[in-house]
Amino acid sequence: MEHSPKFGAFTRPSTTSPNLLLSFMRNLARTALPRIRQVYRSLSYRHPIHISTRSSSRIMTTTNQQGTTGVPAAAMFNDDEFVKMYSSAEKMTGHYGKILVETVFRDVSDDEKLVVLDEACGTGIVSKHLMDHLSDEAKDNLELTCADYAEAMLRSLERRIKADGWKNTKTVHCDAVDTKLPSEHYTHITLSFGPFVFSNAKKGLDECRRMLKPGGVLAMNSWESVGWMSDIRDALATDPTLPPVPSDEEMLKTFSSDGNWNDREWISDFVSRNGFVNVEITPIPHQTSLAGVTELMSLFQGFIMLLIKKEWSDEEKESFKKRARVAIEKYMTEKYGDGEIKWNWVALMITAKKTA
Repeated sequence: MEHSPKFGAFTRPSTTSPNLLLSFMRNLARTALPRIRQVYRSLSYRHPIHISTRSSSRIMTTTNQQGTTGVPAAAMFNDDEFVKMYSSAEKMTGHYGKILVETVFRDVSDDEKLVVLDEACGTGIVSKHLMDHLSDEAKDNLELTCADYAEAMLRSLERRIKADGWKNTKTVHCDAVDTKLPSEHYTHITLSFGPFVFSNAKKGLDECRRMLKPGGVLAMNSWESVGWMSDIRDALATDPTLPPVPSDEEMLKTFSSDGNWNDREWISDFVSRNGFVNVEITPIPHQTSLAGVTELMSLFQGFIMLLIKKEWSDEEKESFKKRARVAIEKYMTEKYGDGEIKWNWVALMITAKKTA
């Protein structure tokens, strides 16, 4: 008989936070894991696990009603196999990174000195678009620092830097809320799908403000609407042994470890109150497409890692993965057949300047 994961005393949790696209994995993983941790606390496991975590761009700490802390996502982002899948999904987030670069660096002259920090850089999609956007002359005046907490991400990026021959570029392994990078040094800081990486949003913005030169530009992307929610909610609902996906509103809350980064009014007020001016928030709708269910399922190992509870036995983990895979593949095949899988997303592009 097939072994089923022990969801408590065979009770289903009220919410969980599965993800489908690796393009969205970085944002959701850093912030959803604590929420998932909270949810699964209701499952009556034998012994609660208390894990101390330090705030960083890859390790988030969230306190639930019982006062226990969330699970760090660093291990997943430091897995080389995960990084390969993450990198292959850049076509999903790359569109937004390209628009961010074109907007922020639109009027840059060839002789202007640019000192850019690509924070929470991942495998470097924003930096790639920056290099594609700038002229050869402008690149000669560029100093680019790519910072991330996950060393596996940085290793992948270093291969890209070498292969593409990027000049004046370095990688830095650092904590997003305490980078140890110089003060008043950068003309621009980009944080694409990264403001919610801060375990403490105020400290994160304070760190950005500290590093920016007076009048320097902060450019971020966040999510307002996520395309995969409806399909995955419906897919997992076909197997009653699997935890259900929460509502869109509940899910969006999981993207912000500290704050409401899907709320335009909140973002504008929060950024303005923390030392920035000329705050602009631009919604960017976009439709993404996967070639079909085969391409979708090739990403399965990456996003399923978000659903697996650390204290499960190996047998429980494998059983859960098997059930989730079957449910998703069956539902998506029935819905889309051999056709493309298209989802509509809305990102929020946030730009602001440090006070002069």
